[in-house]
Amino acid sequence: MRQAQDNFSREIDLLCRLSHPYVLRMFGICADNPTRFMTRAQGGDLRDYIDARGVQSEEERIRIITELAFGLDYLHAKDIAHRDFKSRNVLLTMDKTCKICDFGLSKETGNDTTAGSSLGTPAWSAPEILRGECREVR
Repeated sequence: MRQAQDNFSREIDLLCRLSHPYVLRMFGICADNPTRFMTRAQGGDLRDYIDARGVQSEEERIRIITELAFGLDYLHAKDIAHRDFKSRNVLLTMDKTCKICDFGLSKETGNDTTAGSSLGTPAWSAPEILRGECREVR
């Protein structure tokens, strides 16, 4: 239970410091009544969107990939390794703008380029991470 609380606190602290068009914006939390205040993302997650509708055009695929690349570039420039990046951790606004979310397993790397233990969803992890061959986060 303590680990879950620590992950939650770390995620809230991290999200409140981030501000980018393709990263979910957290404005704060009410401690008396556990409520989070964040950017509204009513479009569901990217996985459900693709499963229900598919990606209709090359233009839409390019838009999605570009938004995610810009969001990840921002996180990496801030020395943040998400460590569980997948379609379920991308929310969509009503206009289908991608917002990277779920920073519970993320790590601020600072000058340390090692990510530590392998975390995240195995099906979405790089083979070299699963084999324990690569520990660098850049």
